Amino acid sequence: MMNPAAFGAMMRGDLDNALIAATPGGIEAQEASEQRCAIRDSLLPRTLNHLIGRDADSKPLYEALGFKVSESKDELFYSVVMPKGWKIVPTDHSMHSEVQFNGSTQLTMFYKGAFYDRRADLSIHEPYAIPFEVTQDELCDKKLSPERLAEMAGAMLNRRGKVHNYYYKRDWDGKVCSFQSLDWPELTATRESATDWDAEERFCAQISERALASDTLAPLALPTPEDYQPSVLVIEWLDGTRKARR
Repeated sequence: MMNPAAFGAMMRGDLDNALIAATPGGIEAQEASEQRCAIRDSLLPRTLNHLIGRDADSKPLYEALGFKVSESKDELFYSVVMPKGWKIVPTDHSMHSEVQFNGSTQLTMFYKGAFYDRRADLSIHEPYAIPFEVTQDELCDKKLSPERLAEMAGAMLNRRGKVHNYYYKRDWDGKVCSFQSLDWPELTATRESATDWDAEERFCAQISERALASDTLAPLALPTPEDYQPSVLVIEWLDGTRKARR
């Protein structure tokens, strides 16, 4: 039985894509090929998709980062020339790529290259969006001015730091939920009832306070230990300041 994507392409007379859609794994192969082509040609999405929505033009952000931006033949992308140290790197998923500076991820690109649903957008890698405050009005409008995008780029460039994760273990015996920090075992908390949701918040606040005051930061890029989960992300900026976020 022909799938909807193959049938739709066939009805439009698009025999090449009809064959791709009808072939097992054909769509996935097409998406992977499109990802490789975008990276090879240094194409980045025209629109942003973070807290600020899909309507924001990404060009001011690229220019503020020092990219040379020009039009491309593809309506989804700008063609960019990036300064030394910047590069686009594929992930293990064909729809996701990273824009890295000296090996550190700054931006993430989503690109679905399937012929029947082509779309692309760019996100600010979360740790580097933290120092940039977005107002409630801007969130409601889901759009930022070029000046605000330039300000965001400045935050990314000037506040680059290292990301540390702290972990905790959560044990649930059906009645009582207890928490214990991996980094500081003496930090514990107990949720006595299923509705005591604030207990976990208070516990993670303790970890944040300890992490920000500690002279010893958590190891970088520590794999999640078995039975533990990340609790607090702490950014150590180059200027020596730190900021925590759950």
